Amino acid sequence: MVDSLQIILRRCFDVIGSIGHVPSDDNELKGLKTIVTIATYMVIINLLYFSYLYHQTGRDTISSSLLLYAAYFIINLGLFRLHKNFSIIREVTFIGVYFYIITYHILLGGFIASSGYIDYGIVVVVGTNIFYTKGQNLWFIIYLVTAIVLYLLETVIAKNAVPLSDSFKIIAFLNDFLMITVLVFFSIRHFTSKIREEKAKSDRLIHNILPKSIVAELKAKGASKPIMVEQATIFFVDFVGFTMTTEDMEAQQLVTELSEHFSNFDQVLSQHNVEKLKTIGDGYMGVGGLPETNHSHPVDVGCAALLILKYLQDENRKSGKAWNVRIGLHVGPMVAGIIGSSKFSYDVWGDTVNVGARMETTSQPGKINVTQEFVDQTSQFFEFEPRGLIEAKNKMPVAMYFLKGLKARFSQDGFSPNGEFYRQYESYKLTPNPV
Repeated sequence: MVDSLQIILRRCFDVIGSIGHVPSDDNELKGLKTIVTIATYMVIINLLYFSYLYHQTGRDTISSSLLLYAAYFIINLGLFRLHKNFSIIREVTFIGVYFYIITYHILLGGFIASSGYIDYGIVVVVGTNIFYTKGQNLWFIIYLVTAIVLYLLETVIAKNAVPLSDSFKIIAFLNDFLMITVLVFFSIRHFTSKIREEKAKSDRLIHNILPKSIVAELKAKGASKPIMVEQATIFFVDFVGFTMTTEDMEAQQLVTELSEHFSNFDQVLSQHNVEKLKTIGDGYMGVGGLPETNHSHPVDVGCAALLILKYLQDENRKSGKAWNVRIGLHVGPMVAGIIGSSKFSYDVWGDTVNVGARMETTSQPGKINVTQEFVDQTSQFFEFEPRGLIEAKNKMPVAMYFLKGLKARFSQDGFSPNGEFYRQYESYKLTPNPV
């Protein structure tokens, strides 16, 4: 019942509050327009109601003044429906409310006789912080100076005071309390909502830069200590013939397609518990077994590498393009941690990383080049093609292998694991440094 009522009210607010919306408005601007529109409706209803009450008590001067201000705000809304300019309705509304509060205060005869109506200025001050990106301090100063001047003139203004009946005072005080409470409540709700939105944006951004466990550590301790692990798997991917493939592309198309490929790489790595580290031009780097250590990282990275090759093969068939990559994998000890103080970067270091990079540069298009260490830890799952000892830059000749695919009993196509694979994998990932 409550949920249904909330839905109905929200729909009503959306309808009556959207008179100034245009298709080009972003969500924030639409929200601000809706708030000021709904608030103006509330002011108009309040003015009409009290104009009627004052007319009933014979105070026609005040009643007429309230009617004039109601007409002012009605015209303001009508024009807003035509021009749809937020800055105009904002200025006209705030100026109108400001002078209306002063007029009401004077006509009723001061602070006591008006039931402290000048306190509505607090709502104006709060509202400026919602609707203005600058100028809030000026409005605060104007309100403060106005309140002081009216206080100094209280003895003069109070001479016009006409006592109100007790029943009318109760209505006036109740109205003031409810209006100020509602407006302040929704103002605070607006601010807290904005804070949550900005926090969510910040969290999404930092989670795109750093691993979740590192973010949690930074939030809890304010710092993250580097760690050294005995075993992790480094993963390098580099596009082959990138210049030739992209020489006929517009800059926008190039970035779009490269971003699409890297985004798909991200998804593959995420599905196999492999951490993306960074992209360098047309190169891509990741690591398995960090920052959360595990025993399954060599197989995880091997599966991810195979699926990246499959993804590119499928995409090339669809698009007729010729995107191709070399991939290099290696297993060994490495150090991991955050570098930088203003622009964080999670990275890994050590000879294992250097060897992994050499595996990529000595690979071939459409192939996954791996070391003996990788083969030793994953041979129960994958098929390999020996390449013999091959020279690598700044290294002694290294025994290299091409990772051909998953063994036949673990996959129909060599790329996609089956149920038998996962049964063996569950046992494998519980074994320290499986061989």
